[in-house]
Amino acid sequence: MRDWLIIRAQDPSARQLEWTSATAAKSGKFRRGNISELARAAANRRVALLIPAADVLVIEAKVPSRNRAQLLKAVPFALEEYLIDDTELLHFSVGKSRTSSEHPVVVIHKQRLKAWLAPFDAAQIKIHLVTPESLAIPRRKGWTLIQAPDGFHLSLHQYQTRFLDTANLPELLKAEFLADSNPKPEEVHWLGSGNLKPSDAIKTWFSQFKVELKFEELKRPLITLFAEHFDEQQAINLLQGETFSPRKT
Repeated sequence: MRDWLIIRAQDPSARQLEWTSATAAKSGKFRRGNISELARAAANRRVALLIPAADVLVIEAKVPSRNRAQLLKAVPFALEEYLIDDTELLHFSVGKSRTSSEHPVVVIHKQRLKAWLAPFDAAQIKIHLVTPESLAIPRRKGWTLIQAPDGFHLSLHQYQTRFLDTANLPELLKAEFLADSNPKPEEVHWLGSGNLKPSDAIKTWFSQFKVELKFEELKRPLITLFAEHFDEQQAINLLQGETFSPRKT
């Protein structure tokens, strides 16, 4: 597997960036700086941009076809009930199909994706892959919950993720568990800081369903965690389709 340069940014302004590689991330190494500094590091590298999970919808579409052209046409209609905005305003990226009828999809506003790419294009940094950081979450048995500065990543399984607001986390977590369409875990792995541990109340609530809530102290920057678990074969690249095509080396 190639050792990608992996970038994490909190907003499309790209004023503050973090970057590392999977190799460097294993030893906890990363850089933080501006886009000019990144441009020097990115020269002649394969570059992946991780964008916030709050900007996208990661979901599985049920379409009885493996034909790529048919999928791209059918997916927007298959997901209409989950979308607030007109499908014409949205960009749909399809990943590797799990079965002949279940296909992982990432949905983002076209204008939002253009905004993410703009500063890198202006700085002449070639971005080869764009994917939500929620698809680089380390896999655990059951569900995985990871604390971020502005909320929590929840991974129900590889291609079913959510981004939950911190203030309403207990109720949102309960709602996800009770949703009929979601897989029911035997364990929920909570990775976070010591000042925001699961309460006794939420542990007790899950225990009534015989679900163990496990807390693990997160003692490393998220960029190194995501970079170490980034997998180009499993990531869904948003740079696909007619409007957005992969940046060439």
